[in-house]
Amino acid sequence: MNQEGAGKNQQLKQPHDTREGHMSVFSRFPARTLFVRDLPYSCTSQDLKNYFSEELGVYIARALVCDNRQQKPLHFGYVLLPDEEMVPVAVQKLNGCRFRGRDIRLVLHHLIGALWS
Repeated sequence: MNQEGAGKNQQLKQPHDTREGHMSVFSRFPARTLFVRDLPYSCTSQDLKNYFSEELGVYIARALVCDNRQQKPLHFGYVLLPDEEMVPVAVQKLNGCRFRGRDIRLVLHHLIGALWS
């Protein structure tokens, strides 16, 4: 991805990088947030951001794969996409794809509760 393209995408409604709570930014933008399941435990937030950025060709504002309170890796994460139009593109392109030896699954943030009901 070139610098020019990244700069253009950064201007799209990106949330402020605040420290008010590691999950609050994802909750404020549910239509732009994907829940990513079946991540390898060795995956970092930066790894996830880089993967989505490279595969989709867009700037990824935030990604989280670690519980910041306990500093332990999780088997899932969240990715905040630049806009709502990217959500179906990401799901179609990356759902079930191999990432670091595991087949990842993408779920829309607002449908997470349905996974356990």
